Amino acid sequence: MRNNNKTGNLVGQPRHSLPPQTTVTGNHELDQILNNHPPGFIRPPPTPQPGQNTSSGRLSPRMFANNNYNSGEKMATMQVPRNAFNSNQNDADMTDMHSHITENHWNNNNNSTPALLGNNGPPPGKMEMDQSMAYHQQTVHEGQPLKQNNHEDEQHNASKQRIQFGPNYLHQSPHTPTLKTQLKKSNSIRTTKYTFYSWAPLSLLFQFKRAANVYFLAISVLTCLPFSPKNPTSMIGTFAIVLIFTMFKELYEDIQRYKQDKELNTRLTHVLLPTQSQGGGKQTAPRPWSALKVGDIVKLDKDQEFPADVLLLHAPLGKDLVYVDTMNLDGETNLKERFVLAKDKIPTLQSAADLSGELLCDKPHESLDEWDGNLHFSDAGLGVVNASIKNLLLRGCYLRNIEYAIGLVVYVGQESKIMMNAKKPPKKVSKIMQQMNYMLYTVFGFQFCLIIAYASVSLQWNKTYGEQSKYLNLEGAMGAGNPGLSWLYSLLTFWVAYSHLIPISLYVIIEMLKLSQAYLIGKDVKMYDRESDKLALCRNSDLIEELGQIDFIFSDKTGTLTQNKMIFKKCSISGTVFGDPTSTSVDNPFNIHSLARDSIISHMKSGSALGNALREFFTMLAVCHTVMVEKGLKYSASSPDELALVMGSKEVGIVYNRRSAQTIGITLGGSVEEDYDALVEFPFDSTRKRMSLIVKNLQSGRYYLMTKGADSIMLPRIKIDIQTQQKVESDLYKFACEGLRTLVFSKRELTQREFEDFMRQFTQLKTSSDPKKDQKLGVLFDSMEKDLTYLGSSAIEDKLQENVAETIDNVMRANIRVWVLTGDKQETAIEIGKACKLIQGHMQEIVLSSDSQQDFMTKLQHFSTQPKTNQQLAIIIDGQTLVWALSSQEISQKFFDFGIRANSVICCRVSPKQKADVVQLAKRQGKYICLAIGDGANDVSMIMEAHIGVGIRGKEGTQAVRSADYAISQFCFLQRLLLVHGRSGYQRVSKMICYYFYKNVVLVFTELHFAYWNGFSGQIFFADWLPTLYNVFFTSWLCLFALMFERDVQDDKAVINPILYSAGQLKVYFNFKIFWKWICLSIFHGAGCFYFTGYLLGYLTNTTGHTYDHWVHSTLAFSIIINLVTYKLFLETSYWNVINIVAAIVSAVIYYIIAALLSTYSLAILLQNQLNGTFFQIFVSWQNIYMLVVLPFMLLLPDILISTFSRIFFPSPADVLMRYYKENQAAEVNVSINGEPYVPVKGQVNPIGGAYNNNIKNSQIQPAAALPQSSSPLVNRPTATSNYQGGSTNIPLPQRAPGAQSAQEEWNKITTKNDIGSTFIDSYESAPFRAKRRRNLIR
Repeated sequence: MRNNNKTGNLVGQPRHSLPPQTTVTGNHELDQILNNHPPGFIRPPPTPQPGQNTSSGRLSPRMFANNNYNSGEKMATMQVPRNAFNSNQNDADMTDMHSHITENHWNNNNNSTPALLGNNGPPPGKMEMDQSMAYHQQTVHEGQPLKQNNHEDEQHNASKQRIQFGPNYLHQSPHTPTLKTQLKKSNSIRTTKYTFYSWAPLSLLFQFKRAANVYFLAISVLTCLPFSPKNPTSMIGTFAIVLIFTMFKELYEDIQRYKQDKELNTRLTHVLLPTQSQGGGKQTAPRPWSALKVGDIVKLDKDQEFPADVLLLHAPLGKDLVYVDTMNLDGETNLKERFVLAKDKIPTLQSAADLSGELLCDKPHESLDEWDGNLHFSDAGLGVVNASIKNLLLRGCYLRNIEYAIGLVVYVGQESKIMMNAKKPPKKVSKIMQQMNYMLYTVFGFQFCLIIAYASVSLQWNKTYGEQSKYLNLEGAMGAGNPGLSWLYSLLTFWVAYSHLIPISLYVIIEMLKLSQAYLIGKDVKMYDRESDKLALCRNSDLIEELGQIDFIFSDKTGTLTQNKMIFKKCSISGTVFGDPTSTSVDNPFNIHSLARDSIISHMKSGSALGNALREFFTMLAVCHTVMVEKGLKYSASSPDELALVMGSKEVGIVYNRRSAQTIGITLGGSVEEDYDALVEFPFDSTRKRMSLIVKNLQSGRYYLMTKGADSIMLPRIKIDIQTQQKVESDLYKFACEGLRTLVFSKRELTQREFEDFMRQFTQLKTSSDPKKDQKLGVLFDSMEKDLTYLGSSAIEDKLQENVAETIDNVMRANIRVWVLTGDKQETAIEIGKACKLIQGHMQEIVLSSDSQQDFMTKLQHFSTQPKTNQQLAIIIDGQTLVWALSSQEISQKFFDFGIRANSVICCRVSPKQKADVVQLAKRQGKYICLAIGDGANDVSMIMEAHIGVGIRGKEGTQAVRSADYAISQFCFLQRLLLVHGRSGYQRVSKMICYYFYKNVVLVFTELHFAYWNGFSGQIFFADWLPTLYNVFFTSWLCLFALMFERDVQDDKAVINPILYSAGQLKVYFNFKIFWKWICLSIFHGAGCFYFTGYLLGYLTNTTGHTYDHWVHSTLAFSIIINLVTYKLFLETSYWNVINIVAAIVSAVIYYIIAALLSTYSLAILLQNQLNGTFFQIFVSWQNIYMLVVLPFMLLLPDILISTFSRIFFPSPADVLMRYYKENQAAEVNVSINGEPYVPVKGQVNPIGGAYNNNIKNSQIQPAAALPQSSSPLVNRPTATSNYQGGSTNIPLPQRAPGAQSAQEEWNKITTKNDIGSTFIDSYESAPFRAKRRRNLIR
């Protein structure tokens, strides 16, 4: 069996439906523990009641499931429902049970009966047990004492709620407080953020959580004051456009949610009508989902979605088992079993409609695996029935195998489990956006320094030149005569005048860019999976650029690196190993080798001791599981391990072929049939790491406890001699070394009294409302799983997914540390690590797994103090050692500092919580970006803890995908997600932020220089509407379309040259140095625009012989800025295509048209009179036109020189690649330093990061030496040298291997190349290992 939590090998759930019991066990000490009685309280044994039948008789194993039996009559029977495994099992936070109930409470008398009865005398005899059971019968039948006591207990339990149902309650007047409360609950679903009335105010309010919007709100208010140099209409109008755009975007999204809600709420279901409410012979009445109430009894039709969480009460044709489809809930395609709660008590549809009573159950919670309740019928003869999660039909699921079912509505609306699980993932903000906010604050500070300086100079200018400038009427200015007030007004004036230093549409344009990148990810056919028919999915576009800066990958193994398709490979029985580890069967992947199968069948037919052992082993495989079987022996299971085991038993002739709610049927050798009653299941959890099943062989009448689990847990519980144990451990070790998953199987025969004693304990605990019930059940299960008989061991192979090894090798070459966190044995994990290149031949393996904390500290100290070398490391550590490694912050930091020196780390035998703890350890460092990838529910905590979570669509449901930021179908798609989309996203967002600030600073600093010429009065340089429309219309669309598809190398080259990825890790494209380099250049460009235009216009005259006025000067300068920022964008981008060229032309045309319209008399008089005719005056002189075209190029000369100098003398790896790829001289580039593989180092302290390399005078071709061969089949050629920020980088330029080009040509024949942005159908990998995949796609 498989452990979907991947911390053990089994999964399971509590699975019994039993009524409360009131008998004692005979062990007074145990009774006190189980019933939470105070110390010293001794409950007297029960006494027979008058008329009670005390005759001896064999107890039926199913007697506890029915309460409607009378004194003196034989106990009726009811099948005990079986609880199937649930793949969404969350790890129970199991604390040490013995801190509450110690092993001393369970005394072992060294006999065949488990020591449940203690040492207080001999066990009760048959008569005593019958008397106890008879007393229990009468108590339950009479109803009052037990029912009242249970109600009192459960009322004190804060985790319980009471639900009343049926005509006895619903038609009474007045309603009880309980009924009033439940009738107030609505089944209407609302997922919208706003209502019709709250949309405008709330949406507007939420937008002011952004600092930039608060800033522009303050500016908009200031423009309305008398001292404002700007027209308030232009500023407020632009700000309103930005706000309204965002508001209507949110409105559109909310309308889509409203439509979905309305469609759900108006669906119809059928509610059963009591006899007195029926009219016209109708037993049901249609009712919309939104009108459904808690306590309603509903009819659920086949293939219809359940409208609420419903307790299954009745199924037609006397069925006690139904199948439901839970795809909407957990993403699993296999059907799940659900059991009818009270089949014998509710025989007909009408009896269900007239049913009345109370349900005491858990209050609403999100767990899909746990639920408990007791159903109290109003009719005392029906008694009390315990219900579990296996009786609950959850909203969103479908009924499949039966025409209809009847159920009681338990949870509605937002309290239903599907809605309680529909939680939004935690808000994650990328490091770039955080850094951008810090840079925004520095720009704020820079702006305030400027306006403070200008306000101070303005005050000084007024003092110095005020008397000489009487015509300015400075005495009438605001604040005149009060220097402090005058300075404040000047400060606010300059603040308004230069407010557009902060881009008003910054957040909007970045969000639009990220949405475009999310769209490209979702449409990339290179990440299309044919088997699942799904593309990649971006669920959180805010983290696009974060994908290009990953330092750590934390990966699950099973289902993430492997296919989760189990193959039954080998088994060990009685010291003999069967199976061939090298054989596989494509047609039947669950087939062991034919020779092994024939040998097993031959031994079983012989009747020898080995044959009998084989028969017992494979019989257990066919019986102890939760696989469902349909007609034609079609199996379905939530665990691929279980399916492999069942198929393995089928291969040797022991066929599992039928199942009911309780009975499991098998056929041996094609003729002999055996049936087993599945009575009680001991569920799996991450602490137990085992699962047990108590069964009764209906042919022999014997009871067996069958247990299977991890060897570390099972072997101490098995009675086995030392020699045999050594042989078993040797076989298990060999299996693990072959990378196989192992399970140990054992069983024990139970006596009648053992079973009956256990059932008393189990029933009493199961039906109690004790908040520690699960802990006490764990102790009870543990007491039974002792002195087991060893049957054998199984070995199952979980094959790696396609190209996992190449993907891991590639991301490790990108300087990303890969940590694999798995629940497998250490030996298995090591072999898998070698198979997927986590552990490579040139690496040194360091095993930190230890037997004690002192041993671990000694190893850690020894390895940590060793000098650092170029030897690559792989660290292996197990779960127990990891507990010590994370025990304190000091130790964990030391462990991390050593672990970061390794290229890969394998953590085996870890729990889901430990996975999250390891991720949190890396996050705690503050400077590393972590990605977690997994496929199961046990990976959710790890995925949500990491900066970026990636979910694999696998066989374990959709919990991981729903909790993740990105979803892919195969692990190999991760390298394209990171090396192509992540790297491009980081590059594009970085350039967008820098460019967006650049173009605004150019505009402001052109205007800043005008202050000197206007006496620092705050007079604006540009007409109001031009800067207002600058961001919204003139420049934003151009940079959006240009940077949406920006790339420096082709996508396939980025994949085969992972060294390029380190640019993001080192923050090469976005940091304070880069940001302020852009700002400094913008300051220079702004000064040039002002002074060059002013100087040249001073020598020019218009047609009337007058010099040009101020507004012509400003409009010409503004037009030059439009051209300048356009040229600058093309200079900074590497990928020119039709889209950005057309966008540039359209943007320029839009500007010139709007400028011309604003200069017309009609619009100028209406909007701003100063613009009247100014634009047309620019084109009167050819000199002005010459300035428009040439001056931007002149101003960009420093930028061109800096860029050229950098690329020639300090080229980055990307520069080297672009140069050689353009010359068609390279297929792949591997970067090395002094002959060693290139591993960049961030500064001189950070051992993980690294820089592109530095300080070589020129680029040259050198021979490659001492380079390890790449995983791609390429032949080494000479190397080029790259210098970047200090150090030598040799870049070998190997030639493509023979055959690779032909595969490329074959692929290109059937594909088209989209050169706009990401090459959706471009060559992904040129290496031949991709050729097979491509040919499959061709077919």
